[in-house]
Amino acid sequence: MKLKYKNKIITGIVLIMLSYASYLLPPAMLNIYNLSALLFLFIAGVVFVSEGVTLSLANKSISADIHRSKHNILVFIIISVVGAFFLDGVAKWSGKLWVYPYYPNNGLFFYFVTFIPGFAAYWLMIVESYFVTKIFFDYLHKGKQLVTRPFKYEDGLYKFLAIAGELIIFSAVIIIVGFYSGSNARFISAEDMKQITGNFQIPFVCSMLISLGLWFILEYIEHRRKRTSLLKDTLHGYFSPVLAVLAGSFACAILMETQNIPVGLWSYVNWPWESIKFFHLPFLVYLAWPIHYIVFLSLFRAFSKQESQEIWREDVIS
Repeated sequence: MKLKYKNKIITGIVLIMLSYASYLLPPAMLNIYNLSALLFLFIAGVVFVSEGVTLSLANKSISADIHRSKHNILVFIIISVVGAFFLDGVAKWSGKLWVYPYYPNNGLFFYFVTFIPGFAAYWLMIVESYFVTKIFFDYLHKGKQLVTRPFKYEDGLYKFLAIAGELIIFSAVIIIVGFYSGSNARFISAEDMKQITGNFQIPFVCSMLISLGLWFILEYIEHRRKRTSLLKDTLHGYFSPVLAVLAGSFACAILMETQNIPVGLWSYVNWPWESIKFFHLPFLVYLAWPIHYIVFLSLFRAFSKQESQEIWREDVIS
């Protein structure tokens, strides 16, 4: 392993360890600015470690591909914003599945100022943590297979998925309209935390339905643009992507959630079966992590070009 790659990995590990200073902060220092800084250290650490490992194993870098041109950077930022609207818009603001208790009542300004750079960094961490896991599985398999001929049934399958995705999202919207009981989407103080559980009426299943429907539609778009996708790779017997989604998301979830647990920069509420916990969090939180990996990675692959070709696999489709 080259020294510069080792240095990247070591730097990343140090940054991740520093982010766990959240366990040591005195109450007087628990504010949105200090906690956001620690979260940034964590995200940067994951990116550095992932980059170091992928470069050493495969001499490939997603971050380098994204930064290769201003166009690539702009495309990634736009896709990150769209992904952020999906994640915070659907799951947080509509689904009311978590809150940001450290934001002051007038904290909307800070939220929107950090919205684009914060989510761009977050999604880069998602891509990098997935990619390093995929590279690892590829390394174990000693090579990748290329999809050179789609199965005959694929055209019909992806058309069906597009229609099913639209119907699923439409059904979720109908349910939301029926259950929505007024706008409760607001920043709350830590004192309000004890009073909010159970106040929101939008069913948890709606967020899951929208995620599923969006993924189906993105699968269709990837197919129409002659690109591999998570489903296509799996159908063709290439399992590294799906294994990487599961392993990468669970590993990142445990690290990121445990970094947040002692301070609660974000806090989960209104989840089904909240009494069943893992590391002090509802177990469904961890099971939901692969879902937003799949949706964002599919979004990135569907609407970008060379900078995302290794998301599922560097492909040849005739």
